[in-house]
Amino acid sequence: MKRRAALITPAGTGGIAVVRVTGDNLPGLINRVFQTRHPLDANTIQDNRLRFGIIHDGPDHIDQVVIAHNPSGPWVDINCHGGTRIVQRVFMLLQRHEAEICHWRDLIEGKTIEQEIQRHLPETRTALAALALAAQYPDGLTRWCSQAIEHIQNDSWTIEQLHDQIRKVLTTRPLGHRLLTPPRIALAGPPNAGKSTLANYLCGRPQSLVSDLAGTTRDWTEHHADIEGIPAILVDTAGRRETGDDLETQALRHAGQQLQQAQLILLMAPANDYDESTFDYQLQWIPQDKPVIQLVTKSDLIDPSKNDFRHLALSVHTTAGIDTLKKTIRTRLGFDHFDPAAPLVFTERQQNILTAALEARDAYTAIIILYKMLGTLGG
Repeated sequence: MKRRAALITPAGTGGIAVVRVTGDNLPGLINRVFQTRHPLDANTIQDNRLRFGIIHDGPDHIDQVVIAHNPSGPWVDINCHGGTRIVQRVFMLLQRHEAEICHWRDLIEGKTIEQEIQRHLPETRTALAALALAAQYPDGLTRWCSQAIEHIQNDSWTIEQLHDQIRKVLTTRPLGHRLLTPPRIALAGPPNAGKSTLANYLCGRPQSLVSDLAGTTRDWTEHHADIEGIPAILVDTAGRRETGDDLETQALRHAGQQLQQAQLILLMAPANDYDESTFDYQLQWIPQDKPVIQLVTKSDLIDPSKNDFRHLALSVHTTAGIDTLKKTIRTRLGFDHFDPAAPLVFTERQQNILTAALEARDAYTAIIILYKMLGTLGG
C-alpha cells in the first residue's frame, strides 16, 4: 500500500498540527526522519506508546514532535507545532520519502459504514444531516444489516422477504444523497417579486442586494441555506421580463440555465401586481419536468379580505406563510416523514452492495454480500 500523508487538523496557524501518514513500512520511514532514544522496529512499535523526539531532515532539526502509532490502521500521527512553515517542511520531508500528500478524507478508504461516516460527516451542512449520518453506526444501517443477516441465518426471513426489506431501505438513497449534496432550489419570477428578499430570509443573512427598484439582480447568485434541517442551495435568478437590454438578456439566459439545473423551483409573483397571467407567462420559461411551488409574495401589501389567491401567499416582512413554505419544500424534497435514526443509504458503495444483494437468488449469496456492507469480507 503506497504511503500517503495528510494534515488532519484545521489548516492555518495553530498550537498543534497533526500530520497522519499511512502505508507500508511505517516504522522504517519513521526511523529515517524521527530521532528518539529508542529506535522503532516491528516489535517495539506494537506497544502503542507515545514517543517524544525530533523530526529531522538529515542534520537539520525541523521540530520537536510526539509520534503516535496505530499498527492496526496502519497509520502514524506526527504531532508537531502548528506553524504553517513547520507543517510545510514536514510534508516536503515526507514527499522525499515517497509519501503522497493528499486531503485527509483520502486517507479513509470507506470500506465500512463507520469509515464512510468519518469520511462524509465533515461534508454535512446542517445538524439534521450530521445526526442522520452519525446514527448509521452502530445503529441505523449497521444494525439493519446485522439483523438482516441474522434473520436469514435463522430462517426467519425468506429470500423474498429480504428482497422486500432491501427495496425499502434503498428508497432512502435519494435522501442520503441530498443530505450530502444539497439540492439546488431556484427562485424565479418577474422583477421586484421579492426573490432576493426571500433568499436572504431563508439563508438567515443578507446575501443578495435588495432594492425596491425592479431588476436589481442582474445575474444569478447562489447561497447555502438550512430549511428545517434540509441543506439546500438557493439560486436567486434575474427577474424575467421583455427587455432590449443586452446585459439583462444575457442574465436571463443564465437564469434559464440555472432553472435547468435546479431540483426545485420557487416561482414567485408579487401580490400587489398579481393575476394568473403573471404565472402563465413565467411558466413558459420553466422546464416542464421540474417541480414548481407557486408563491404570491408581499402579501402584507394588500387587504387580507381580498386574499383569494390560488397559491401560497407569504410575506417576509410579517413572516406569514414562511413556515408553510418551509414544510412544503421539505415535502417536495422527500423529507416529509424523515427519521434521522432510521437506516439511511448515503453512499454509492452501500447502494451497489444492496442492489447486488437484491439480485441474489439464494440466502448464502445474500449473506456474503451483506457482510461486505459491514466490511468483514472486504470492500
